[in-house]
Amino acid sequence: ETLRRAGFQLQMDLAVDRPSFEELLVGGRYDVILADYALPSFDAHVALELAKAACPSTPFICVSGTIGEEATVELLKQGADDCVLKDRMARLPFAVQRAIDEAARRRELSEAEAALRESQERERFALRGTNDGLWDVRMDTGAVYLSPRGCEILGYGPEEMATVAETWDELVCPDDRPATDAALGAYLEGRVPIFDVEQRLRTASGEWKWIRARGTAVARDASGAPMRMVGTH
Repeated sequence: ETLRRAGFQLQMDLAVDRPSFEELLVGGRYDVILADYALPSFDAHVALELAKAACPSTPFICVSGTIGEEATVELLKQGADDCVLKDRMARLPFAVQRAIDEAARRRELSEAEAALRESQERERFALRGTNDGLWDVRMDTGAVYLSPRGCEILGYGPEEMATVAETWDELVCPDDRPATDAALGAYLEGRVPIFDVEQRLRTASGEWKWIRARGTAVARDASGAPMRMVGTH
């Protein structure tokens, strides 16, 4: 009645004991679970454990007239979203709405993370398929990352990646620096859509190898100047 008066449209299932509660958890998808602290043949701690195992993303709120502060703390540590005392039922609508909203935000975050992982996996497969190396340069800090494949192209082992990053500027053949600077300038000035240059880079053996470097800015400062560029070899 408290929730209805607050404007909630309710469809409810009632579990009177543990078997009926477990049956509902298997068959139903709920926006929120409300549980008394003292239940026939089991309590809210066991109910919460069962709920987290069956539907971990469903908010769980304990509603009780007997729960103490210590038990409340234990339930919250166990994963309950809230505990509402029966003599303060006016809090229940706020607790339910907050729990539902937070569950929705968690789902959105989880979906966004899953989409990001899928995108990153797709990009890894694409790089593997093209056999390209990946480079990542921070203009603001000077930090350089070269992927294992990028190091392999130049003959460097994984243990040498840090050294390669520290001496990045020295890898470019002096004769190719003007072309590299011109290509970078053309990109930064917006005259070409991407940074694209063929240059010789020094390999681990000291020889020069022709590399085609292509990249784009993925982060800029307030003035529009690139702070980070990522690309392929």
